[in-house]
Amino acid sequence: MRRRSSQGVLVLVAVNLLLAGCSRASSSQGNMNRGPLRLVGIEYGKFEAANRRVPRDRQEFEKFLRGRLDRLAGYGVHSVDDLLVSPRDGQPLTIVCGNAKSRSERTHWAACEKTGVGGQRMAADSLGGTSEISEEEFQSVFGG
Repeated sequence: MRRRSSQGVLVLVAVNLLLAGCSRASSSQGNMNRGPLRLVGIEYGKFEAANRRVPRDRQEFEKFLRGRLDRLAGYGVHSVDDLLVSPRDGQPLTIVCGNAKSRSERTHWAACEKTGVGGQRMAADSLGGTSEISEEEFQSVFGG
C-alpha cells in the first residue's frame, strides 16, 4: 500500500514540474513579445522628457530613435524597423501622437499593435508598461 502511495506522489510531482515548465515557456514567450513594445514605450517617454511634449508624428519619433540606435543596440535593436514592428502580428506599430490616457492615470498610451492577435492588441504606455487591450477599449481610446 505504501509503495502505491509513494508512486502516486512521484507522479503528481512530475506532472506539476511539467506544468510549471510549460507555464514558464508560455510566460517567457509573452515577455519576449512584450519586450519590444515596452522599449518603444520607454523611448517614447524619453522623447517626451527631452522635448516636453509627445511626438508630432511617427516620423519625428523615428528620427529621435535613429539618434539613439547606438544606445538601443544593446537591446538587439539595429534599426528603427527592428523596434517598430510587432513580433505578435508582424505589422508596424501605431505610434500614438497625442495624450490618450492609459489605464494608469499617471501615463498615456505611447504605441499599440495595428492588428493584434485574437481580438487583443498589445499596447505600451509612456513608462514602458504593457497591456493587452480589447477591440472595444481600443475603439473607445483611439477611435479606430
